[in-house]
Amino acid sequence: MAVVLTCAFIAAVRATIPAAQFGWASRTHIRLRPVGLRRSDVVGSAVTEMKFTRASDLLSMGEAVDAKDIVNVLGRWKSYKDWESVGRLVEIDKLFDSSGQPLETLPALTRSGLESIAGKGRVSKGYGDNPYKQDPRPTPQRRGFCLRRGLVQRYWLGENVGLLPFRDTSMAESVGSSVEEMNSSPINPLAVDVVFDALSTAQSGIIQRELCDARRASYVTAGGAFNFESFSNDINTGRRNILIGYCFLPGVPFTLSTLLFIKLDGWSAVVAQMASSNGKMLWDVM
Repeated sequence: MAVVLTCAFIAAVRATIPAAQFGWASRTHIRLRPVGLRRSDVVGSAVTEMKFTRASDLLSMGEAVDAKDIVNVLGRWKSYKDWESVGRLVEIDKLFDSSGQPLETLPALTRSGLESIAGKGRVSKGYGDNPYKQDPRPTPQRRGFCLRRGLVQRYWLGENVGLLPFRDTSMAESVGSSVEEMNSSPINPLAVDVVFDALSTAQSGIIQRELCDARRASYVTAGGAFNFESFSNDINTGRRNILIGYCFLPGVPFTLSTLLFIKLDGWSAVVAQMASSNGKMLWDVM
């Protein structure tokens, strides 16, 4: 059964999508690129029509943001220092010295569930569906951890980037917009997550400071425009990294193959393939 499904899946992909788009190495050897934006997708279409999804959206089937949304996030900062120097984070940083060590002993991040239920220390509200669990992302304890290890957080990019003005004229013009329009447009939270997915080439909540700034710089061309190719390459790298991680979980590869088979209308492709081969078996055709 597994062999039949695998053959049907490969036949569906081959029959549904032009071979050149996936870069077939030969008739029997297949080399798939990560699902995402490709150079060929951009040819003949405006930059403003590009769509980007989360790196964790391996098949790009979920909600997407456009290039303007991405640029509205990127065009407000050039270094992590820009969005770490505004908002609540300024007050939190006063709790630490220059090396990230707390000036005073910080309490434990959370109490145990038993203590909380006993009424000894309900810590925080509204973290998921668990009222006894504290969201660690905005806490001084998590901030101190990141300071000591030279890390920046996805959470604080999302919290603070909207507090910064948009100033990058060239980047705005490259997506058919202006500084004024960008400043009047609200930040799309999904775009923030997509940007950090690219920065981390994963779905991680933290990344090294130097790597963050280096990748942010790579998203601008020599002329100051939005470098969609560099950005989409990092998103695709993130998808590949996530997919590799998922492959170690039982059942995940089969589930992903099934979803892609359905998305590509695999059964119709298989029927057409068999009809064109006069009823020969799939493995005889391939």
